[in-house]
Amino acid sequence: ARMTALCQDLDLEGVWFKDSLFNPRPDWTGAFARALLARGSRFRFQINTRVDRVEEPEMALLARAGLSQVDLGIESGSERTLHTLKKGISPDQARRAVAVLKRLGVAVSGFFMIGVPGETEEDLEKTRRLVEELSLDRASVSIYTPLPGSALYDGLARAGKIPAGPGFFEGIHFTEAGQSFCEVPLPRLRELLEILSGGCRR
Repeated sequence: ARMTALCQDLDLEGVWFKDSLFNPRPDWTGAFARALLARGSRFRFQINTRVDRVEEPEMALLARAGLSQVDLGIESGSERTLHTLKKGISPDQARRAVAVLKRLGVAVSGFFMIGVPGETEEDLEKTRRLVEELSLDRASVSIYTPLPGSALYDGLARAGKIPAGPGFFEGIHFTEAGQSFCEVPLPRLRELLEILSGGCRR
């Protein structure tokens, strides 16, 4: 009720739920969608979820309730890279999820990452091909930056590949990484970033 009132009072087009995983519990998701339908709400909403959490009956119910876009963490077209990131997903699951959402008329956005430790040109080419194949409505591509506390960061630190001191993170942006942590040089990563980002624009 509060969301509906806010949309009306502020003349909002919709709501973007920024939780990294909107639908961990199908019972809650179903209750949420049915409540919106019962109220006759007309606002649209956008969610984030994993490719392995896209089930057609649940997404169809959400679409009836106003779901207009789903943002998916696809990350890579390389099985090897996904394993390095410990994502627990596959490119085939991404293909299936995107197909389900397109069938329902829901817009699809994808998040991708390049430059993951160990990546080669071959891995990056697999990502480029997947981006092209999926033909998403929107996408965001970033260059890998290690985050403190992650296993990959700890491994890179032990290998002496992360400069000491807090200055390493100054001025870092996900499209403006300061160094490459994979087998592909940074200038080439930046070139690929432009190619992939250009291919994702609709």
